[in-house]
Amino acid sequence: MTTEIRVKTLQRSLYMDTSVIILTYNGEAYIRDCLRSVLDQDLSPQAFEVIVADNGSTDRTRELVRNRFPRVRLVPLEKNHGFARGNNLALQKARGRYAAFLNQDTVVGRSWLSALLLSLQQHPDFAAFQSNQLLPWNPGFDPSRRDRRPKQTFFFELTPYGYADQKNAPSGDGILETRFISGACFILRRSALFSGEKVFDERIGSYNEDMELSFRLRNKGFKLGVSPHSVVYHKNDSTLKLTRKNFQRHSQIIQNRVYVYARYLPLSGFIRFLPRLALAQSQKSFERLRSQGHSRLTALFMGGAILPFSCVFVLFGLIKAAYRPENLRPDCNRLLKRRFHTLPTVLADRIDTATSSLRRFVSQAAAQTPEGALVLDAGAGEGGYRDYFGKQRYIGVDSGQGDQDWDYSRLSARAELTDLPFAGDRFEAVVCTQVLEHLPEPGQALRELFRVLKPGGRLYLSAPQGWCEHQQPYDFFRFTSFGLKHLLEKAGFAGLTVKPSCGYFGYLANRLTFLPKVVFWKIKSPWMRTLFLPLELCSYLVFVLFFPLILNPLDRFDREKLFTLNYLVTAQKPKSHD
Repeated sequence: MTTEIRVKTLQRSLYMDTSVIILTYNGEAYIRDCLRSVLDQDLSPQAFEVIVADNGSTDRTRELVRNRFPRVRLVPLEKNHGFARGNNLALQKARGRYAAFLNQDTVVGRSWLSALLLSLQQHPDFAAFQSNQLLPWNPGFDPSRRDRRPKQTFFFELTPYGYADQKNAPSGDGILETRFISGACFILRRSALFSGEKVFDERIGSYNEDMELSFRLRNKGFKLGVSPHSVVYHKNDSTLKLTRKNFQRHSQIIQNRVYVYARYLPLSGFIRFLPRLALAQSQKSFERLRSQGHSRLTALFMGGAILPFSCVFVLFGLIKAAYRPENLRPDCNRLLKRRFHTLPTVLADRIDTATSSLRRFVSQAAAQTPEGALVLDAGAGEGGYRDYFGKQRYIGVDSGQGDQDWDYSRLSARAELTDLPFAGDRFEAVVCTQVLEHLPEPGQALRELFRVLKPGGRLYLSAPQGWCEHQQPYDFFRFTSFGLKHLLEKAGFAGLTVKPSCGYFGYLANRLTFLPKVVFWKIKSPWMRTLFLPLELCSYLVFVLFFPLILNPLDRFDREKLFTLNYLVTAQKPKSHD
């Protein structure tokens, strides 16, 4: 199929289905050329809309857009909200299923948008594509020749030092898969976002917000790529001059980079990666200077001069991570896993009885399920139970909306538990742990699990009685043993056994582990938080390690176990039912 035929087909299928969003701030010198190129695409004008969000400019940008480009929708913002919030506010006005984001200091080729859209249509497992982005020092950078296709594809990719740098490859007809998308020019499939989820994390502000988005999309199981025929000429004016503005800019870049990696890497991996983060800006400056023709000695000197400042900025980034830890670990379950996963298993089990009891419960389910049986993990999350069912045929299903930090790539399917995409009487066993509280209609979900179970099949379920709120706003219920029995019997299950995961002392020990969070995480000033850091570390030793080791063994004296964290339930679908 020729390019012309593909573009015509695309125009018929994409009637006002794409929104181009350009965030501008004092961009009078750039926005005219940018909009002229965007409006001159090889697509019909009805195929896309253009939105310019003005971030409180003090020059004539708004007047220029309003008077010269009547087709463009101008969104005037009252102040400079920064890159992340400015783009998020603009997206709220967008009507398209696809959102293309573009910097104001760019000029795009005539096939820029159609190439991005074709890439998305032909690769439904990709959430976003970045453009072939030429910078002023790249060969072939000539915005006046917009119809020409460069011989090379220039794109941004993560380096071993943790920062994103420009790479290049020969231009071909196929796409390239990457781990990163550049926020300067990319298109996003909006269905990759949860309802109410924002494109950019506004806690970051500006710089490295595209890195956070890249991590988040990949954690959901989506792929990222480059569309070689979508050409963008980026008049990037960033320099290495030692000005106060550049100093502040690099400080923010490094702090945000540390913040993003602290959020998405496991604790042990993040600690090992810290030295590279400290060296990152020096390495980047060295490579940039060498590519611009400077001698090796000059590049080494400049990179070395930056290193002490980089180390200080990394420290500030660590303080920022400590200052707002609730942003890094919003889920209490994930909190405990990160807190204890570096300890020996025997010790971790004695401290974190909630996780250890669930692990034993799932191990028991795997042992009781015949080899080769089909097992459904309903609400699988990151698919952590897959390894338990190595001898069975494991199917992991989740809606994928619980936690934006989770990696959903191991899921077999994405679906709501109230509407499973499976035929009835199919699974020999269903595992559903710590899921029921996140469903607005738990009874309907249990009836659906009953439907897909084979007669005689078993359900292994856990649900909380005494957990704090987590994964907000998707946290609806807590359960008693009688409430669970009522719901399960109403759904048709029989042969119920309901056991508490712990007693009063285990419940108390678990609650005490959150005391440091309640006391210290509310301190607003990063400097006060640093001052109280020794006391906070002592509180972790006392309330997270010492008290659980003392209290958990006392559970044997609590016979009634009216206070518990979770209930562990087994139930069976009758072998004959109506």
